[in-house]
Amino acid sequence: MRPFARPALALVLAFLAVGARAAPRPLDWEPSIVLIEAPRIQYDPAQPWSRQEASTQKTGVAVSSSEILTTADWLQDATMVRVQKEGRGAWRQARLSWVDYHANLATLTVSDPSFWKGLRPAPLARRAPAEGEVQIHRFSDDLAQTWPGSVSKVLVRPSQRSFVHVLTLEIVSEINGAGWSEAVVKGGQLVGLVSGQAGNRLLAIPSPFIRFVLAARGKKPYAGLGYYDFDWEYAKNPAVARFLGLDGEPRGVIVTAVSETSAFAPALKPRDLILAIDGFPIDANGDYQDPEYGRLSFYNLETRGRLAGDEVRFQLWRERKLVEVSARLPKADYAADLVPAAVYDRPPEYLVAGGLVLQPLTVPTLQAWGANWWSTAPFRLGHYARQEATKQQPHRVFLSTVLPDPFNLGYQDYSSLVVDKINGRGVSSVAEALEALRRPEGGFHLVEFVASGDVQRLVLDASRLDEATARVLKRYGIQRPYFINAPATP
Repeated sequence: MRPFARPALALVLAFLAVGARAAPRPLDWEPSIVLIEAPRIQYDPAQPWSRQEASTQKTGVAVSSSEILTTADWLQDATMVRVQKEGRGAWRQARLSWVDYHANLATLTVSDPSFWKGLRPAPLARRAPAEGEVQIHRFSDDLAQTWPGSVSKVLVRPSQRSFVHVLTLEIVSEINGAGWSEAVVKGGQLVGLVSGQAGNRLLAIPSPFIRFVLAARGKKPYAGLGYYDFDWEYAKNPAVARFLGLDGEPRGVIVTAVSETSAFAPALKPRDLILAIDGFPIDANGDYQDPEYGRLSFYNLETRGRLAGDEVRFQLWRERKLVEVSARLPKADYAADLVPAAVYDRPPEYLVAGGLVLQPLTVPTLQAWGANWWSTAPFRLGHYARQEATKQQPHRVFLSTVLPDPFNLGYQDYSSLVVDKINGRGVSSVAEALEALRRPEGGFHLVEFVASGDVQRLVLDASRLDEATARVLKRYGIQRPYFINAPATP
């Protein structure tokens, strides 16, 4: 074999050197990322009047000359936010300028102009990769770290802290302790933020979704994300299509239930076969053909270029004929559920009355039974987490415990009972419970529970309630007899 001539070898080496200089290096992204620290309040679901401090450190990415992007994860109930450049040095006070827990995105700003000197805004990619190699950047142990990763697939799943389904990247990487908004980079552009880790698999929010939400945030007021609030099942069984009188191969998904409070109640009915949404045909697996990412769950159409309030067009097979209907996406709102999945940036509500502790039934209160609360919490409570809210019963209140006192003698073992009425008045909130206790009947308070087992009601002497409550508060070190949040502003 003829050896390379020296000029040719020099040319090759020069070409390789240029390529090496163009390739991303670990420090290339150091001027674009910051370390975020957010002390926050943690509430005890079993004792909602008590609190303790916790703190989180995570990554942020400068996306403009005055804004830092990060995930919303663990910024709830933050008492302060501060940021640090270069993984070390002085911390600067920051402000949470915007947050959407359903999208799992937040932005921070820093008022000190000197902080922004040397920070380089990261370009947000218009399209995230469906496969291929990526880099993961973060600060850890005072050092800028870069880890390799590989995008294994694009999927649709509920957002980290929401029931809203969003486009998600799955990335294989050997990085440890990730899931704290690490920057995912490809070709010198930000293609995602890491939102979770399970073993060597990371979940990341892709840049197209981030771009869409940030653009929507700029429109005042911000509409927020929407979602499909109806129940459905697959139509894979050919017998289903024959039963509905639809010729050809099985396709579409079947509407099984639409609650009375659903935004889709005027448009959809049980047994409707959804054949297409916004012009995208739906197959029997509940998938559609996405122009950029191939087969994806139809749930992605919740947030693919759509916000709450936007019109959704359905092509249905109803009563053996094609029908086209439309409805508007409802806004994702934790409070819309009978048992809210979260209560963010608002202290938990409670009412202590003569030792009886009443609380709203929420997923955070159910988490007093542990991470696997759906299997460890009392069935009579967990049951409601699977029920729909109604106009008559938007939420539930339950007796979480009874703090022993001579006033409640005989009731001290009562706990985990869902309240139905107090003094003949229906109760669906702590505020309604407090109001009902201001109107005793015949000198007594009658608390009635939803039928479950032997306990149906209890009776209290109204004339001694305030005295007993004061005694209980003093004995157990509780500062106030109740806490009720002001109504949330839209």
